[in-house]
Amino acid sequence: MQKEGKQKAFLEVISTKNQNMSDNKRVTDIQKFIEKFEPSKFKMLSRGIEVRGIKDLNRSISFAKEVIEKLKLKLVISHSAEMAMYGSFEVNYLQH
Repeated sequence: MQKEGKQKAFLEVISTKNQNMSDNKRVTDIQKFIEKFEPSKFKMLSRGIEVRGIKDLNRSISFAKEVIEKLKLKLVISHSAEMAMYGSFEVNYLQH
């Protein structure tokens, strides 16, 4: 019984470590995007960031997609008509 308990604890530590490494990679991708895109206003979200105050939305979204592709980041652009009214779009983590 003790051996099973130790193995379970070990697996939980490994699982937590792998999850933290994955979370760190995701945060790093967002940081790289922010550094390259240089948004004047953005809000951190649990799933990524919301870029705000964009005047030329189509141009900014195109540039954001280029940055993501060029840097090979695991991010995706998300936007809607409602966001467009406020001059914003989201940059979210790519779902596994």
